[in-house]
Amino acid sequence: MKRYGVLCMAAVFSIGAQISAYPPDNAALIYYKYMVNFTRPDEVLWNQITDAAKGDAEVTEEVQRYLLEDRSQLITALRTASEISNCDWALDYSEGLSMEMSHLGAMRDFTYILLAEAQTKKQQQRPQEAMDICLSTLRMAGHVGKDTFISYLVGVAMSGLTYDAIGDILSAIPPDNDLLAELRRELKLPEYNVLELKTPMLNESRYLSNEILRIHDRKQEVIEKLYGSQGGEQTIPPLLLKRDPEFLRRCANYYRDFFDRNIKIQELPYDAAIRALDELKDKPQKDFQAGQQEAFPTLVLAPAVARIYTLSIRHQTHRNALFTAIDLYRIYAEQGSLPSELPGDCLFDLFSNRPFMYEVTADGFILRCHEKEQGKQQPWEYPFRIAK
Repeated sequence: MKRYGVLCMAAVFSIGAQISAYPPDNAALIYYKYMVNFTRPDEVLWNQITDAAKGDAEVTEEVQRYLLEDRSQLITALRTASEISNCDWALDYSEGLSMEMSHLGAMRDFTYILLAEAQTKKQQQRPQEAMDICLSTLRMAGHVGKDTFISYLVGVAMSGLTYDAIGDILSAIPPDNDLLAELRRELKLPEYNVLELKTPMLNESRYLSNEILRIHDRKQEVIEKLYGSQGGEQTIPPLLLKRDPEFLRRCANYYRDFFDRNIKIQELPYDAAIRALDELKDKPQKDFQAGQQEAFPTLVLAPAVARIYTLSIRHQTHRNALFTAIDLYRIYAEQGSLPSELPGDCLFDLFSNRPFMYEVTADGFILRCHEKEQGKQQPWEYPFRIAK
């Protein structure tokens, strides 16, 4: 059983805001409130919920009963919170790697519950309600994914689950031009914009460079927690062990410069960006071996930026595929058949920076990427069905 109790309550109080009216002007207050007493149901029921949310199984009677009898208040509260534009989680970046982010696991659990509710509405032939719930989860993902790398990864996962759910709903109902037009209009609003990687990268650079500067206050803890895996204290630069302030500033500046270069590279097309990121990834190791001791903290702390960047391209491409599918469904709703080619103004597959490959199938259509992402055997594809 998973609980989000004392830590969430402490976070609520740390925000320092008074709730004088409901809903408050900070969505995090509502989220934290419901995290305090939230527990997952037993494993069997939870697996049924997640399978239903992902569209891998029908929504069972047990799941429907749980959502209606045990979680209706939570569902209403989450949807209310999602409508609030401001969401401040009261993250304390000065804590560095010790920063508390207990809300992330709970928000992913809440996403499964909302998407299981959306799948329930789909089964009940209530597609507009199902779509409205999916829009709520996308707004929640926006609340989550703007802070740090870990926040971004969770927000992207929430968005990906929701894009899949929207596609599943569209594949289960006869194309309705009014519903499709409204869905497309909603998804173009700022609150549904693709999650941007730049801000989490800047935040990550800021709080980890601060972590480096704080070594003089936390010498033993940092050495044991961060640097021991590099081969023991004998590999750590002596100036780091001595907590030399000027050396620590050089280390922090090296880290910030490393992240600035990573951010600049991401303006390139995917293939060129991946090559440049892979080359940059090895720079701290090479610099340290060449005698630049200030590269050491970056060598230890820097995350796998190329993988996270690839995930951001996958996230944006998934969204573009969904928009393209909506446009194709609208054509079908208006003309009674799918076009032989994609409309000229469709969004691109960002792995190749070209329009998606498009194939009409016996029961719908498939959109495919031209190029595969790094580490994958096949390009991504997105199948959609046309319900009669």
